[in-house]
Amino acid sequence: MIATLLLVPLFAGGISAFADTTPPPTTTDVTVHKRVFEDEMPEVKVNTGLEDATFGGTPLAGAGFTVYDVTVAYHAAIVGKTQAEAIDAVLALHNATPPTVFPVAKAEQLTVDPSGKTTFTGLPLISSGKDAAYLFVETTTPDSPTIIEKAAPFILAMPIYTAMGSAGQLNTDIHVYPKNVSAENIKEMTNVDAFGSVTIDGKEYPNVQIGDVLSYKLTIQIPTNIGTRTSFVIKDTPGAGMAVADPENLVVTGLTSPTDYTVTISPTRNELTINLVPGSANVKALAGDALVITYDMVLTEDAVPDTIIENNASIIINGTTTTEMTPPPGVVTGGKQFIKKDGQTDKALENAKFKAYRETEEGMEWATFTVNALGVNAFAGWVTDEADATEVTSAADGVIKITGLTQGTYFLKETVTPDGYVLLDEPQEFTVVYGGYGETAQLRQTILNVPKGLLPATGGTGIYAFLAIGSMMMLGAYIWFKRSKEQAEV
Repeated sequence: MIATLLLVPLFAGGISAFADTTPPPTTTDVTVHKRVFEDEMPEVKVNTGLEDATFGGTPLAGAGFTVYDVTVAYHAAIVGKTQAEAIDAVLALHNATPPTVFPVAKAEQLTVDPSGKTTFTGLPLISSGKDAAYLFVETTTPDSPTIIEKAAPFILAMPIYTAMGSAGQLNTDIHVYPKNVSAENIKEMTNVDAFGSVTIDGKEYPNVQIGDVLSYKLTIQIPTNIGTRTSFVIKDTPGAGMAVADPENLVVTGLTSPTDYTVTISPTRNELTINLVPGSANVKALAGDALVITYDMVLTEDAVPDTIIENNASIIINGTTTTEMTPPPGVVTGGKQFIKKDGQTDKALENAKFKAYRETEEGMEWATFTVNALGVNAFAGWVTDEADATEVTSAADGVIKITGLTQGTYFLKETVTPDGYVLLDEPQEFTVVYGGYGETAQLRQTILNVPKGLLPATGGTGIYAFLAIGSMMMLGAYIWFKRSKEQAEV
């Protein structure tokens, strides 16, 4: 894009005479105020050559400008043309392929924080015996923020006069405001509507269970200077309890692996790295445009209940400049803890076994579990046949831990009771809610078992002794009653 930085007025045909004997200035200073605007270039605003605190935009440090002397080319082009036409002609020479090489008047200088400006001092007003003309080119563009449109080269043709000063007042302290456009990299979760939500501190988070696939989309703004970068890395780092899902589902739109990019997934699947090839023709063609990447994550058996599990992404350019992307809301899963006790003594009971299920419109669904590295029963999936469900067992301390469930109502059916206790007839209802997973007495749900009575089981040999004793007692009572009655009648 070719543009002219407008000053008022740009050219007055020569250096005016001064009434006094003070020698006229021979040099000028030019201060470049670098401004960056988000998403789109603002409407053209005329530069007055004076400092303008209301110009707008955000000061940008790290932008480099080089000044070239284009005096000879400018004066050759202005013959028979307007000043604007002459400037366009010189800019066309600069942007040609190959470009015309002009002598450097001032080596590159970088704008600095916090003002985002740099000053080129002592630029001669006369060059090659003529009013000087200078070409300013942005030769370095910072890697952060992501610049999708950099400042167009511009030309200052001397002399410049102040619009606000007295007639004929030469401006030897010129201020210009070249503009860049930046765009934000965006990360979003695309299947968030597939899940319910849990509210934490007034903010909603997707409520998920272990095994759920979480789909993400990155919109990466490719900087205008991508062709000069040595590396451009996109890194996704999920939190504990989340991992990269099937890599076959990863799509880098418009690019081909390995010509344009390579993908690396860590052995534990907790880091996804996409390396663009800056020298690739397809990558270079994206300069100033957006690259869309989609991929999946999955909630794993290590997910901790009642914890916000986030998924962060960043961009690293040339191995040094890192831009963190704003992550979408994290996800939350739940769980429940139980303790099995003797209903009379409060003693913890080991080796009680249960199966968990939920009630749906289609019927009962039974849970399967895997035991994770912490010895916790992590949810693994739903089955329709009770025989395929996984039994969970109370530990030596009577505790059962279940993780990876969404909020809702569930049931535990006792399948095996500890020796000497009565099997529960009714299932134990429990509810999973945010903040309900914990080891305190208030959070753990107690399940009581009643010891069996003293009578031995039906059919045991001891029953006959009990029957004999009972019969003798009944016979004795009858004899006593009979004799008492006979004595009363006498």
